[in-house]
Amino acid sequence: MPNTLAELSNCAEWPNTWPGREQLGVKTNIGLLLRWHAALDELEVLLSFSDSQISGFIQHFHDAVLTTVNQYPTLQLLTTPQLNRQPLTSAKHWDSLTTIWTLRLPHYNEAQVLALYQTLQQRHYQLGQPVVIGTQDNARVTGLRLSLSARLITEALSDSEQTVMAKAIKTLAELATT
Repeated sequence: MPNTLAELSNCAEWPNTWPGREQLGVKTNIGLLLRWHAALDELEVLLSFSDSQISGFIQHFHDAVLTTVNQYPTLQLLTTPQLNRQPLTSAKHWDSLTTIWTLRLPHYNEAQVLALYQTLQQRHYQLGQPVVIGTQDNARVTGLRLSLSARLITEALSDSEQTVMAKAIKTLAELATT
């Protein structure tokens, strides 16, 4: 087992059946605990809205993403596999809807995608860091992700749907034209 793995995690964070788990220490990961606490707090706020409110906004946001991406030939929206949350929830539940969109910039190489991401981050746009999505001509192809988080859904449903939508559209336009 790599030493760095043992330094960064402990046995409680791995399945009981995972080989090597017993080599990890027993220690408290306060950072992980705080992240879970924050996530559960955000989930509680999100679930104060009805399923139809959440689903409606996610669908509206999704439609805006598709419309905006289709306006720019410099952006390519990758297909996202349909989530299957059954038997936990029905196929029509909001949790089965796409909330992360991966965008490929066909005319950019890996270094250019990273530079663009860094530029947009300085302008406070919320994009996920570049991810490798495949290879082409022996070069890695990277994409950027746009995510509709629980916090953004809550913000939109609380009082500023238009602000959340406008920021996402502006992000996509900036990504396509920078």
